[in-house]
This record gives sequence, C-alpha cells and structure tokens, in this order.
Amino acid sequence: MQSNNQNFELAMLIGVLMIVVAIIQFIATLILIGIILVSGVLTLLSFWAWNQPRTLFGEVITPDEARGFVGRGVCGGFIAFIVGQLYAVIQHVNITDNWYALIILGGYFLGSVVIGAAIEEERAKAEASVQEILPPLAPPPPPPQFTQRPFEFADWKDEEEFR
Repeated sequence: MQSNNQNFELAMLIGVLMIVVAIIQFIATLILIGIILVSGVLTLLSFWAWNQPRTLFGEVITPDEARGFVGRGVCGGFIAFIVGQLYAVIQHVNITDNWYALIILGGYFLGSVVIGAAIEEERAKAEASVQEILPPLAPPPPPPQFTQRPFEFADWKDEEEFR
C-alpha cells in the first residue's frame, strides 16, 4: 500500500514539474516572439532609412546607422548558424530546420540590437570622457588704484563716553 502512495506522490511531483516546465517554455516562446517582432520592425525601419535620413518620433535614423544595424544582424545570424552547426557536430545532436530558423533569428537579434546597443554605450562613454579644451582665460584686470590721503589722527572724545 505504501508503495502505491509513493508512486502516486512521485507521479504528482513529475506532473507538477512538467506543468512548470511547460509554463517556462511558453513564457520563453513569448519572449522570443517579442524579440523577433522588435528586431523585424527595426529592420523594416532600417530599410526605410537605407538611402536617406529619416525622422521618426524625433529620432533621426541615418543611412549609416541603418546599414550598420542590418549588417550586424546578418553577421550575428551567420555566426549563430555556424555555432549551432559546430554544436550539433561536436555533441552529435540533430537540430531540425525549425530550430535553425530560430537560431538564425536569435543571432540576427543579438547581432543587430544587442551589439548595436553596446556600441552606442561605448560611444557615449567615449564622448563623455573627451575633455573639452577651452581657450586660455584673459588676464585678470589690474587692481583698482586707491588714492591715499595724508594721515590724520582720529578725533576721540573719551570723556564723553564715560559720562
């Protein structure tokens, strides 16, 4: 009887763990879909600003920024694909085409958005560390000239103070 109880408890524990894992997978899938959507929208904006600067919500997207964004994304996707292939060969794992699509899209996001943000952060640090060289200050004006009067003794009336 006790063996059946332990089996039931173990089955319940495994069931609860499976539900927790399913919830974590669902949340991870939603995060991945959100990341892919953000990356896709930013890529479309980059293609829109490919040849001429565009202003969107007060921010200017230059062609250099747009090309850099897409270029970093393509490099990130390519590197992620190569790393996935190396992992599959070294670990003897079969990765399906669907997973390769997600790996490439994740690499595109990492290359374009994350590395782009890191580059902007380093650029901001570099700009903050550059000291502005000011022109030399003008010499201070000469001190004012005082005219001296001849010395005179003070006129004290000590007697009036003590009355």
